[in-house]
Parts: sequence; structure tokens; C-alpha cells
Amino acid sequence: MRLAVVVPTLNEAAHVETLVRRLLSGLDGGLDGNRDTDSKADSNGGPEGEPTTTSKDQAATAYDRADHVVVADGGSTDATLERLAALQAEFEADAKQPRSTGEAPVPSETRMARGSLADEQATNSNPEAPRPDTAHRAPLTVIHGPAGRGVQQRDGAAAILPELDADDLLVFVHADNLPEPGALAALRSAARQGGHAFAMRQHVDAEGDFYRAVERYAERRAARGRVYGDSCLAVRAGTYRAVGGFRPLPLFEDLDLARRLAAQGPIVLVDGAYVRVCARRWQKEGKTVTVVRNWLLTRGFELRLPPRLLAAFYPRHS
Repeated sequence: MRLAVVVPTLNEAAHVETLVRRLLSGLDGGLDGNRDTDSKADSNGGPEGEPTTTSKDQAATAYDRADHVVVADGGSTDATLERLAALQAEFEADAKQPRSTGEAPVPSETRMARGSLADEQATNSNPEAPRPDTAHRAPLTVIHGPAGRGVQQRDGAAAILPELDADDLLVFVHADNLPEPGALAALRSAARQGGHAFAMRQHVDAEGDFYRAVERYAERRAARGRVYGDSCLAVRAGTYRAVGGFRPLPLFEDLDLARRLAAQGPIVLVDGAYVRVCARRWQKEGKTVTVVRNWLLTRGFELRLPPRLLAAFYPRHS
């Protein structure tokens, strides 16, 4: 089962590099400052010859990362595109780099999936391990189009859907969110048990009882099938095609898709899959203003008011 992530961006230079690296490396994206990065350790082990990374560790890392990331940019004017271009060049160079002298180049996604296991048999021993990209291309695609999360996520999904089987997963992650270590692995494990759509649990990146209440409310809402984009909606590719995918709505494209998915069966809120949610809107616009406005806008959407009208009262992130 492959796992592809779609990320809509608009002036997200402060977040996009950390997010993409976390999604494609399977590492913590800077969440864990205790990770060992001792430069003295080489591929044969640490200073005393002990392995610094076991095959099991490598397999776990591969399981906790995306096979491909599509970034759909909506016309960024900050450094977002420059950072994405640098990441693309880095991943392309990595994809062409041979593992050792005399070997054919191996894509980075294949090396990540194998970890330190050198033979193909070891990769095939885990049917859920990310599959190599036979096109030998880098696992990061950047596309450009009009702004709006609905249209951006629709176009991003369309860019990768032809490469996905019906049971593969499409995961939609906002650029200012960050799946925590283990989140993608938990999604893969949950999908093995069945189900057609999934969501992550939220950790708001701020201290205080208010934000813990936001997290609890988000879980209760998601359990009822009302999944916002900040919960990283994950959908099987076949189901996404069947329900028509994202519509190019200017607001509530997430609830619109979640409503159609919930009509097909429950959306699973995955234990162990947490996403770190940026608190900037609450902090910038005020907690009370944000909560009241969001409730009123959601109520308007439920009453079938036009999303374009509602979007006029929902400012974009600056």
C-alpha cells in the first residue's frame, strides 16, 4: 500500500521545508531535539563498531514516511517556491545517487524502504513497506495553480492519482501542520485493518487549557464525521475517485468532502496518529473572535449558504 501526501501552499516559507522533510524522511522534522546525529558514526557503526541504526529501525522509519509528496502552490510570493526548488534539486540528486561503486542509481524512496537491507527479498518480506518508484524520479512534485485549498488539493490529488491503486492512501496535510513521529505509520496500520477514510488527532502547538479544549472538541467532531483539514484527512484512492474528490470551493472544502465520505461509512479517528497544529490564527486574531466566527461560518455552511459568501468573512493566513 502506497501513501501519497498532498500539501497546499500559499506563502508558507516558514513551514514548508520542515514539513516536506518530515514527510519524506520519516524522521521527526525537528520535533525531537534528542535525536543522535554524531558525525563520528559511519555506515559500519559507531566509534566502537556497534550499529547506530538497526534494520528494524530503518524499516520503522520507512513505514513512517510518505512514498510521494505533491505540493500544490497557489501563487506564493515569499520564499516558498525557492525552498521547494532547493528541496526538489536535493531529492533529485539523491534519487540518482548510487548506493555504492558500480551499482545502478537507486531512488531515495527505494533506499528508505530498504533501510540497511541490501537485498530485494528483505523489502518484499513486508507487504506494507513503501514501494519503489520505478520511474527513478524524486519523490517530490511541485505544481502551480490558482489559490484556494479546494482547487489546490483537487489539483494535487489529480497529479498523483494515476499512480495509485484503489487501496492506496491519499493524505491531505496543511502546510502549517506537522504530522508527529509515528503518525504516518499509525495511518498505514489502521488502513491495514480496513476502512475507507481516516483522520489524525490534533496537538495544538501552544500551551493552555483553551488549546486542550480545542483538541478534545476536534476529536468529538471528527468522530461524528465532521473532519476539518487540520485533522489531515486520509482517503483510499478508490474511494476518493468514487465520491468525486475535493470540489473547488473557496471555503469548507474539507467538510464538503468529509460529508460525502461519511455517507460511505465512518471516518476512522486513528489512535497514535497525531498532527501538530499551528496556533497562529487563534493567537493573531484572538481566541474568542476565532471560535465565534468559525462556529457561525460552520452553521452557515450547514444551512447551505453559498461557500463563496461565507469565505468573505474568513481571512486567509498572511
